Amino acid sequence: MPERLSEFTQMTVTINIKEVHHIMEKYKVSEPLARKMLMNLKILEQKMNVPLKELLSELDRNQESLQDVMNSDLSGSIDTN
Repeated sequence: MPERLSEFTQMTVTINIKEVHHIMEKYKVSEPLARKMLMNLKILEQKMNVPLKELLSELDRNQESLQDVMNSDLSGSIDTN
């Protein structure tokens, strides 16, 4: 994950229900968690200039990265206090 997560808050990403269902099935997660994961992945896709397919492949290989994507909220502002 990039060091300055706060810079992510100025970005717009679009997700669709088909992508959400794919994440739900692939990782056996609830719809709200799949939406959150997909939002995080789309933000990373734009910031890192890495295709979503490649990011998903990395999650398949790396359980720690999968947990990071599940637990992070890159769409909100970061509280630095």
